[in-house]
Amino acid sequence: MRNNRSLTSIATVCSGAVLFFTLVACFTNRTVTTTIRHPMQVGQIDQNRVPHSYPSKENQHGLPAGSLDDEASLVRMDAEAVCFDVKLRSMEIGNGWEDLRNWEVTMTSGENVRLAGPTVQQHPPQMQQFNGLVAQEVQTGTWIRECTSRDRNGACRRWEQRAETQTQFVPGVVTVQTGGGMVCFGNQQGHINTSIPAIALSMTRNGQTRNFEWEFESIVQ
Repeated sequence: MRNNRSLTSIATVCSGAVLFFTLVACFTNRTVTTTIRHPMQVGQIDQNRVPHSYPSKENQHGLPAGSLDDEASLVRMDAEAVCFDVKLRSMEIGNGWEDLRNWEVTMTSGENVRLAGPTVQQHPPQMQQFNGLVAQEVQTGTWIRECTSRDRNGACRRWEQRAETQTQFVPGVVTVQTGGGMVCFGNQQGHINTSIPAIALSMTRNGQTRNFEWEFESIVQ
């Protein structure tokens, strides 16, 4: 793997004239890019891993760096198919984040060709536990007086007091679930070939998009 870098694509209107790296998604989103030698020129796939990292969330919960990464690796690229190994991680067990069936998955080539409807082979979900920090509601010692009932004129008829609370992070066990799977797109039409400069995997769920991009270094002079 040569390098990873984080890019931000600005909202655009999708059209045939739009540049490749803004065509992947038609709204503001975060994109991570890596550069490798062109697999179809060198006859192999260099080591690669494209991670979406969440350092702020990991620090908040006292987790090791990379433990919440969503990531994709290019594992096959030839005349028949292009495949990616995708790993999705979440602390919210049961929300479906790690299930690829809950995502719209597409691939875009450097020639602005968009492919959809991949075959997906799910990975069985795995659980990993860390000694980290968990959220806990604690009372601050302050009481808040508030109105709980008003008459038709808006005058308060009943006042109640409740304890003010705030969220603190205390030592505890944090469970991270990892899922994902193998995602493959057919290449029978030959859209992925030795001349394309890049490919991108785009995943969208509930308005959130994760873009993974591979730029290719050509060895052809």
